[in-house]
Amino acid sequence: MSREGYIDSASLHILILALRSGKPAEWSPWTWETTQYVTCALWALPTFAVPPDPSPHKGARGPYGQILKELSVVFRGYRP
Repeated sequence: MSREGYIDSASLHILILALRSGKPAEWSPWTWETTQYVTCALWALPTFAVPPDPSPHKGARGPYGQILKELSVVFRGYRP
């Protein structure tokens, strides 16, 4: 039996902000936990998916749009 899960957009945004900061020593415990969960979810492919973007902008932009574009080949739940 296969289980499916989703990586929410807030978690991906936290991951992006953490990696952009370049200062892991300054990350909060929540940031560390979120980056670990997202990393584990990425390793658990293909059981995780990215839900559709709920924003009214008809597509993500900036770093978030870039990460969704790159991950779209491995995630079932996201279509650019």
